[in-house]
Amino acid sequence: MNINICFTPSDNYAQHMAVVIASILKNASYDDEFSFYVLDSGISDLNKNKISELQKIKKFNVKYVKLDTSVLDSLPIVLNHFATAIYYRFMAADLLPEIDKVIYLDCDLVVCSSLKELFSEDVSDFYIAAIEDIGSYYNHLVLKPEFEKLQINSGVMVLNLKMWRRDGLGTKLIKFAVETKEELVFGDQDVINKILTCKRLNFKWNVQSFPAFHVYNNVVFHPLKDEIIEAVRHPSIIHYITKCKPWNCDVPFGHLYIKYRQMTPFKYENSEVFVKQFKYFLLRCREAFKFVFFPAFIIYRSDGWIKFSLFNIIDLKIFPSKK
Repeated sequence: MNINICFTPSDNYAQHMAVVIASILKNASYDDEFSFYVLDSGISDLNKNKISELQKIKKFNVKYVKLDTSVLDSLPIVLNHFATAIYYRFMAADLLPEIDKVIYLDCDLVVCSSLKELFSEDVSDFYIAAIEDIGSYYNHLVLKPEFEKLQINSGVMVLNLKMWRRDGLGTKLIKFAVETKEELVFGDQDVINKILTCKRLNFKWNVQSFPAFHVYNNVVFHPLKDEIIEAVRHPSIIHYITKCKPWNCDVPFGHLYIKYRQMTPFKYENSEVFVKQFKYFLLRCREAFKFVFFPAFIIYRSDGWIKFSLFNIIDLKIFPSKK
């Protein structure tokens, strides 16, 4: 099966895109074939050549599509670890007229399984299939219970480009981002969540590492708690959300980023690897301990309170429930 995958990196993120591609190729099934489409806002020839060196892992096709970013210069950026590049994905349908379906991937993640199952998802009735943003359920439960619509994380999406082109969706999304008076804290993700209804995918396709999947409140309240825990134990894609990335912080699953980076021309020096791997060893010990004892911790609603139970022996009231 030929799998179409789209990236929108800046030149600074080309090294991290190489890590994503290496992880895809290393975990591919024998019959997986790949066409990578890079919406190019100025990636250097040097970095393009380094990307091509990944052919030694598994053969693939790559196409760099030049884009005019001037139309996006006025779009809002709130969080300082974001850049205008987060909006480039809105232009994918028009820039890739030859394909009708594509997996969009951020460049701050690693892939841990074949993408065949993900690409095979039926999106014929949806613009987007994606995974729930892990913090959204708890936020709505406690803070804004009136919001029940699925809130997706835009780092991993299956896009129905044929439907996007038919309805001129990319232009509509950009227009909304330019004209809205609402604060778009998460940029493109907020635009998508405010305008579209998306198909929900299994959490395993976007295990959002640090801190979201490792905070009790985002898991134990969730009706899909078992699916989330299984996704953490057997992830298909690990997504390093927030400003804490494995190249600048010690984050859960960060050792996998190092593993795949060492397969690229951007690999670390051996001394750097030793220090980083030791830190991640300690972090993995802590995480393993937490998941061994996870069933002992229960948070639940009762008598108008959010309560915490430890081994069914200690029961504490935490705060009033607003549900």
